Amino acid sequence: MRIESKLSIRLARTKASRQAMKERKSSRSAASKKNTTSNKSTTTNSILSALNSKKTTASKYQTSTTTQLKTNYTAVKTVAGKVQEDAAKLLATGSDSLFGKALSVKAAQENSTAAENTLGETNELTAAESAKAKESVLKVINSFIDDYNTMLNKLDNIGGSLNNMYAKQLRNYVTQNETALKNIGITKTKAGTLSVNQEKLKTADISAIQKVFGTNGSFVYKVASKSKSVEVNAETNLASLNKSTYSSFNYNKSGISYNSDKTSSYHAKG
Repeated sequence: MRIESKLSIRLARTKASRQAMKERKSSRSAASKKNTTSNKSTTTNSILSALNSKKTTASKYQTSTTTQLKTNYTAVKTVAGKVQEDAAKLLATGSDSLFGKALSVKAAQENSTAAENTLGETNELTAAESAKAKESVLKVINSFIDDYNTMLNKLDNIGGSLNNMYAKQLRNYVTQNETALKNIGITKTKAGTLSVNQEKLKTADISAIQKVFGTNGSFVYKVASKSKSVEVNAETNLASLNKSTYSSFNYNKSGISYNSDKTSSYHAKG
């Protein structure tokens, strides 16, 4: 009986020891799995954070670029319209037009008797009126040149094949008329813009000025025609920038992107 009792005790102890060992292994395994899961979760969160951080940076860059394009195209559209308005004033015909009045003044000054016979006393102009008529012409010419320079600079800033082509054509118009422009005090800079010698322009013959700025096919006529194309292109790009949208995505733990906001994605350059 004593031997059997001792054997029973040993068996019980062995069984208890094995059970304890089994429980310890199970506990260690559970802890290991928990740590592995935790590490995987941390790694996943780090990856998701990095992906969404890159997305945020890209989104900010996209928004900044789009805003800048809108600003530039709005400026181009506005200044191209002003170029056409100035050109329309210079190209207008008739006795009440800018050059019509200025040329009448010239005729009156050269031959007051002939002017009286052809224009009548009500159209005789004094020296002061003569200067005023020419000043009106020069004021519009200076405005035209300022707007031309601004338009050219804006096209260069935006870039793109079409805008670059417009800028090149505008510079070619200057080159084609370089001598005529220089004769009335207007010269080309290295950048292709125009610089005005106001004193020389003021004393230039009104007929010489008209050949460059007041006739069909002249320098101002060609620039005005091209500025219309520039304006239309700016309007087209603005419409696309305002209407086009792209979805901004984030990544979730399933590796699936989801929409978080919408903003313009059109990144056109002429």
